[in-house]
Amino acid sequence: MSLGSASLVERGRYKLDGNAIVRVTMAHPARLIANVLISKGVSEGQPLTPLAILKLVYFCHGWMLARFDRRLADETFKAWTYGPVIPDLYHALKHYGAQPVTKELPLVHIARHIGDNRFAVEFREIEELDDDEEWIVSETYRTHAHYDGIALMNATHTPGGAWEKARRRRGRTNPLLRSEIRAEFRAKLDG
Repeated sequence: MSLGSASLVERGRYKLDGNAIVRVTMAHPARLIANVLISKGVSEGQPLTPLAILKLVYFCHGWMLARFDRRLADETFKAWTYGPVIPDLYHALKHYGAQPVTKELPLVHIARHIGDNRFAVEFREIEELDDDEEWIVSETYRTHAHYDGIALMNATHTPGGAWEKARRRRGRTNPLLRSEIRAEFRAKLDG
């Protein structure tokens, strides 16, 4: 790729680093990651429950941090009672209850609350997963999807792990720190 590829730089997918153009990797909406997992479950005749999807997205994110030192999910995980949760993803899935999810989720955030009963519409370009990200999601699905949601939830409650540390700091609304998620999953790689 030459420096003549300025249009790629202008669109934010690449940046100039000295005389080289390097790819800028962007984190993705959790719904996109969830949709890949939902699609895999449906195509294999084993659709996933909302609880399993929520936890698998967390595992995908953790493995991405541990192996490639970059985020997969764009949103922040919160330390809810039943493990790490991205609230938007939870709300998108909650109407399924404990039933399997068989349809992909809409990808566009339609609106976000900005106060005084006002909402701002948010549109953004959603990039596809790159090869490393696709590999992480596929491997996580292959190695974890045969567990039910409860087993996956229990696996997020690792003593000394990111979820436990966030709960100790402030409870349900406290975010899990990226550095602690990375450390937890790197310890699993090393162990």
